[in-house]
Amino acid sequence: MKLVLIPLILIITQFAYAQKSCEDTSIKVMVIDTGITPTKYTRKYIAESTVSENYHDVNGHGSHIAGIVIDGNLEKGSVPVCDNVKLYSCKYFYPGEKVELDETIKCFNKAIELKVDFINYSSTGPDPDPSEQAVIQKASDLGIIIIASAGNESKNRLGYPAGYDIENLIAVGNMNYKGEISPYSNYTGGIVYDYGTDILSNDQYGIPLKMSGTSQAAAMYTHRLLLKKCNKMQKETINTLKSKDTSDIVSINGGSNGKSSSRNTSIRFDWTGRLISESDF
Repeated sequence: MKLVLIPLILIITQFAYAQKSCEDTSIKVMVIDTGITPTKYTRKYIAESTVSENYHDVNGHGSHIAGIVIDGNLEKGSVPVCDNVKLYSCKYFYPGEKVELDETIKCFNKAIELKVDFINYSSTGPDPDPSEQAVIQKASDLGIIIIASAGNESKNRLGYPAGYDIENLIAVGNMNYKGEISPYSNYTGGIVYDYGTDILSNDQYGIPLKMSGTSQAAAMYTHRLLLKKCNKMQKETINTLKSKDTSDIVSINGGSNGKSSSRNTSIRFDWTGRLISESDF
């Protein structure tokens, strides 16, 4: 009996240690948007200190995006991210007020302060801004991956912040489930495309709602990156039973975002949305 019990105890101890290591390693993602009203899909992921006390979403856009970041497309067999993920909300939009770039910059600074792993920014503006570019560059230099929507103007250009030439900034265009670029998506060389047409998530009231755009495509891409990092971290925890630095699981190599078609990324979808390079994973 002793010969059986001793290895069994060791196995149980190792499993408990692996489980604890997994629980102690959070993957932080910030959604900079109109806020997040918790739904049954996102509630358990929202961080206790979710940046702003007034993160309640009265617009609905931010809640829809957050749902995609956590679950993907609810209509297409969604796969929730792992419990390690901590979801942070920071608002750049308040009802009755003009959208100010200063609020966006504050949110990026807050993300840096919180040492998040990913930032989803499903919004665009027409013009670059030096202060915005500087704070995003700082986030990138610290290893934060920023996923930004390309814009919905049907133009061969990118909106901002997606258009900045920054290493860890990923610009995402919209395609449908046939692998066709959406007619209203911005397009240019060196960006990625993900599904962003008729994506089912929940609004601020928890009501199922389909929305389309590069905002949804960016959130889908963020969801994919979270799943990849979850999978990588869990495998490492189980196989090695010790912590490893996974801050560089996703690395985006240099190049020009929208200024040249030669930009190289380590993660890229072909026209059908299939990952064709996964060397960093």
